[in-house]
Amino acid sequence: MLKAKSVVVLLLMIVSSVAAGQVVACPELNNVDLASSYDRDEYIEVHSESLPKLTKEEFSKYPAFKEFDYEYCADALVLKQLEATQTGNIYTIVISMEDHCDGGNSYGNILDESGEIVLGSIGDSFISCF
Repeated sequence: MLKAKSVVVLLLMIVSSVAAGQVVACPELNNVDLASSYDRDEYIEVHSESLPKLTKEEFSKYPAFKEFDYEYCADALVLKQLEATQTGNIYTIVISMEDHCDGGNSYGNILDESGEIVLGSIGDSFISCF
């Protein structure tokens, strides 16, 4: 009986912390500004490549580009892998890098290392984890 109560209390604590916004998918990089030299010590860029022009299906995989024009942005994206210096966790980001796509600001998504699970968004170079 005591074990069951402990499990319930633990679950309530987890739900409460999520509801309070205390748990995010990529805490080491949450609120990091990719364009700021002050935040450069938060991560190490371990890989970077320009992506070939994406198909419409591939482009729609990234929620951050939902409102962007496919024709202007499908060939303006870069994939990078960042290592969080606090933990060593590797994250993948896909961001816009061409003014004709994003108006001079970087937008995109942060994903898990495999690039399959969206963990947050990037707006005006700021990472915001879910």
